[in-house]
Amino acid sequence: MAELESEQQQQNQNWSEQVEDLVTAGDTDGAISLLEALVSKIDFETNPNAFPPEAVDHLRLASALTELANLYASKDFSLKSDQLLSRASLLKQHALPSGYTSPETEDVKEDFQEIKVTKSSNDFPRGDAVAVGTSADGEQRR
Repeated sequence: MAELESEQQQQNQNWSEQVEDLVTAGDTDGAISLLEALVSKIDFETNPNAFPPEAVDHLRLASALTELANLYASKDFSLKSDQLLSRASLLKQHALPSGYTSPETEDVKEDFQEIKVTKSSNDFPRGDAVAVGTSADGEQRR
């Protein structure tokens, strides 16, 4: 029994290499088939009622979905690719502890705050803005 589990773990770890080998050999369809089978297997093995959800399973599935999405994108199936990437993103979010923010998220928040401050400091106070347009009598107004 332990030997079977060890073999399954090794297969799961080598899927990325197998996909890479198939793509290198020009068998993108074979790589897609392998990944679709893997996604189905992980989906089946993942207990949807587990609380909290198994983060490792979600991350494994997200990784396989991302790889599959990239292959679909390479075959110009952008809608399918986008759907898979969205699902992978959601799985990654669920795998992270609540309240977790990545360093990239913090950088984006800081950049947004800087833009917001810059924009508000450049705004004209009421009444000081110069209006350009045409008056009711047709004359150019400044």
